[in-house]
Amino acid sequence: MPYSNICVDIVLPVYNVAPYIKECLDSIQQQSHANFRAILVNDGSTDNSQEICEAYAQADKRFSVISQPNQGVVQARLTGAQAGQNEWLTFVDPDDYLTPDYLSTLLAAQTTSQADFVIAQYYELHISPQGERQQTVFRADNGIFEREALMDFYKKRILYSKEYLYTTVQLYPWAKLLRRELAIEALQKTLGLTFGEDMVANLYMIQQIDKLHIIEQPIYYYRLNREGQASKTTNLDKALATRINTWERLRALDPKGWLKDQQAHVMWLSLRSFLHNASRQVGLQAFKQHFSPILKHPLYQEMLFNMINKVAITKMDLLRLSLLKYHLLTIYYFLHKKL
Repeated sequence: MPYSNICVDIVLPVYNVAPYIKECLDSIQQQSHANFRAILVNDGSTDNSQEICEAYAQADKRFSVISQPNQGVVQARLTGAQAGQNEWLTFVDPDDYLTPDYLSTLLAAQTTSQADFVIAQYYELHISPQGERQQTVFRADNGIFEREALMDFYKKRILYSKEYLYTTVQLYPWAKLLRRELAIEALQKTLGLTFGEDMVANLYMIQQIDKLHIIEQPIYYYRLNREGQASKTTNLDKALATRINTWERLRALDPKGWLKDQQAHVMWLSLRSFLHNASRQVGLQAFKQHFSPILKHPLYQEMLFNMINKVAITKMDLLRLSLLKYHLLTIYYFLHKKL
């Protein structure tokens, strides 16, 4: 079937994005591939996001709105996917926007390769306080991966690779075309997660497919610095617990241990960043109180402290990991405050 006849479900989880969502919805309306159904899931917004969505739905029958109490982005995406009617689906975040050929590029790639999963490149968009837009193209690996090549890709660089640090797949939900039923399965695997849920969902999906197609074209604008996007961590214990939950879920998806080294690197990069931010937000005693228990967790012991030489990316990392392994948090705290 020509891809012009294929209708795609576009699912948007919507929560308090009134300043940005019109640009997103306009970019969907302006798609060169006009055969789509946009499902906007208002997840308990307290601004006028729902009113904006309903106005688009009233003006364009391709748009529909579902409203639910706030349940988080995973449930919002799942609600939208379950409401879909078509084989193919793509997720869009409502503070981002699309190039006019977003859908046609994804569909053309899938039709050509007959891939189960298509991933595109994207632009990282930074908007200055003066409204000036600066964009960079994020370049990931590209090509068609199946059979041995897909397995090699999975084992060596699906989560992390020193050699492919800036060219491996970024496991966000957007800029991808996938089968709707697979998306539903993956989202159900991530219910309850509030950190790293996209990584877990994408990893699960790639485990289920036979052919992956990563295309070269950037077709999605990812907004880096919208107001409210970055927030201060106010509950360290809760934030630490959410990370453990994600790492355990990720480990459970890898019973053969193929991803152990990659997961260890991802865990370390996340913990290093978290410790860095926390050292600037709380005092020494609070820092030690919150982080001492986490360093004793069996998963951190197994994945980080028992394989320091594998995990360390730099000599400074080697020092940091050694300080953590021996619970020298006072030294670590002041080291991070100075770096």
